[in-house]
Amino acid sequence: MTNPCTTDPFAPVDPDHFSPAVTEATTFAGPPEERSANTPAVGPKPDRAGAGLRSQYADEPLISSILGEFVSRLDGRLDAMEAALRSESAEDLRRLAHQLTGAAGSYGYPLLSMAARTLEEDARRGRMEAAEKAFAQVTALCQAVMMGWEKQPETA
Repeated sequence: MTNPCTTDPFAPVDPDHFSPAVTEATTFAGPPEERSANTPAVGPKPDRAGAGLRSQYADEPLISSILGEFVSRLDGRLDAMEAALRSESAEDLRRLAHQLTGAAGSYGYPLLSMAARTLEEDARRGRMEAAEKAFAQVTALCQAVMMGWEKQPETA
């Protein structure tokens, strides 16, 4: 895979390289308003070795060098979203989910990004029961990301 970034790791992603990778790596259950009880949720694709969910940029030196920091903050993000859910603060939950949507996509976790987007939309619409279900999915994906990170081979 060609590097979707310029030499600056914080530069915008080149959509000519990024879009095909996202399309290949994801499935989409549709916007929240089009989902039904029979629509499968977006989730991690199972891998053969149970290694969790790995960033599509894990082998790209510019991004892989900063992936650990993103992964290490996932527990804190989940705690903050859970607190917003418990206090029924839809706006706080929407804001936190929005931040995760962008960060997860930027770090090569499109499945997590899409699940966070669903959570964001549910919170924006004040659908807290649906948001709880979306949060469970985000939590499962974050755990898969953390597991995938822990099982990555050490780079020298």
